[in-house]
Amino acid sequence: MNTHYSTLCGIAAVALLPLAASASPTSVLVTNTAAQAVPVAIQGTTVVSGSVAATQQGAWNVGISGTPTVSISSASSVHIIGPAATSPIPVAIVNEGSRQPFQQQVQITTNQSSGIGEAILQVPAGWRLVVEHINAFIYVGQIDDILSVQLDTSYAGSFVSQEYGTTPASASDHYHEFLDQSILAYADAGSKVGIDIETSSSGGNAPTASGYVTIVGHIEK
Repeated sequence: MNTHYSTLCGIAAVALLPLAASASPTSVLVTNTAAQAVPVAIQGTTVVSGSVAATQQGAWNVGISGTPTVSISSASSVHIIGPAATSPIPVAIVNEGSRQPFQQQVQITTNQSSGIGEAILQVPAGWRLVVEHINAFIYVGQIDDILSVQLDTSYAGSFVSQEYGTTPASASDHYHEFLDQSILAYADAGSKVGIDIETSSSGGNAPTASGYVTIVGHIEK
């Protein structure tokens, strides 16, 4: 009977012991260097300081606010792609003062013995001549006489002679020859420009040809 009582007392003692309280959360402070950064997922809006590396995916569009200043080195080439022909890009010529229009008309008569006539033009000193158009109206003196007009120029040490054929002024006029043609010729500053006309008739009493030749272009520094 004593043994049974001792056992009951032990069970009662165990039952009367208080239960252990649940463990409460403990804050943990982790300190890492920049080389051991902890990756985090950002939610919402945050502020980032320092440099940020970005990887391009697809085409980027960059907007420019205001009027930026652009510096281009002398060795650079610039390719401008403009809008449609209905909206061309306006271009301003900033050195217009160093380019002036030029036109000169001369009267020439051929020599009977050679069938050749010549006039000389003087290019202004300090200006280069650019010839862009030539026009001639010549009386040949003999029906269906063949006539040619020749322009002689010298540029950068090179002498060039360009010859142009004429046509009858009209189907019913075979005594006048006509020339009207766009060309491109250069003459050095201060040089001489020769304008010649030549007929297919020469020697003896061959009729002379006489008329006017006009050259149009510009002079530039």
